Amino acid sequence: MQVLLHISPSKYVYELQQEFNTVFPYLQLEFYKRHINEAAAAAKQPVLKTALFRELGVKAGGIIEAGDDVTVAALERSLLEKFGLRAQVIRQSGTVWLETTMTDEWTLFRQNEHGRELSNTIHIPKDPATDILSKHRWCDQ
Repeated sequence: MQVLLHISPSKYVYELQQEFNTVFPYLQLEFYKRHINEAAAAAKQPVLKTALFRELGVKAGGIIEAGDDVTVAALERSLLEKFGLRAQVIRQSGTVWLETTMTDEWTLFRQNEHGRELSNTIHIPKDPATDILSKHRWCDQ
């Protein structure tokens, strides 16, 4: 599936994040502040979701392709090269969100499917005592 993300100076970060998450529900797109030196860049500082892209240095609008066959690395690189935006795709893994740095060469489709698999295999009993008791025959009488 071809997905085009529209970025403009007057668009809010959360709007783009919602568009991305609608297509890839087990992925999130996070943005981080730009830094002058590498030492400061190592410490990622998240951008507020209510920030306008204008506040992040975006001067003109444009489009980024984020389809099923686009890799995480390609998407992050495009955002940096076209708009100067430091971005990171993170994937849902059960109840937590993890950076995809070890699997950046995976496509967005593969990342999303892996997130779906990890999130749907976790079973947390509502009440452990009820779960244990329900396995005993005498509780059913």
